[in-house]
Amino acid sequence: ITSLEKASQVIRSGADRLCLQSILQSNYQELVECAKTFGGQAITLKFDISMSENLLRSFSCNWESFIADWGQKIPDLMDYDIDEIFFNSIDSDGLIKPTIFPPINSGLFVNHSIILGGGISDKNVEILFHRYLPSFKSLSFSFSNFFYQQENANKSILGALSSTICRHRFLEAS
Repeated sequence: ITSLEKASQVIRSGADRLCLQSILQSNYQELVECAKTFGGQAITLKFDISMSENLLRSFSCNWESFIADWGQKIPDLMDYDIDEIFFNSIDSDGLIKPTIFPPINSGLFVNHSIILGGGISDKNVEILFHRYLPSFKSLSFSFSNFFYQQENANKSILGALSSTICRHRFLEAS
């Protein structure tokens, strides 16, 4: 999705949420227009990250260059109620090697709801939880790659998180 027109087509087709990546890089003003039109609560920003290559895929730059160029625009998006950001590691599947995320807990995203995905498994979820939770408004994980590869993986993930001292919605419901 690179324009308000394409975003509108997706919303008219029944989507209630947009996960946007390329529009942030290619047309920042269109991203702002999407937020004004649909509300920031309908937008999740997505960043595909390769720490082994020190690269943000859509931006074709490393993390430090991205922060230098975009460090002010990201917090400004809060003015449009865009507060959910999805960092997706493209380096591992979570079963071969642990996921490495950039220094996202540097304070730039402190008021954002963060989703971490790609390469997250029951073996590293507790480590990531403790490493990143204190740095954000909220923290979520995307386990889609792990669930795809491991049957009944949710039991092992719930077990890993049950030892943390924070309350978890899914543990309260069970």
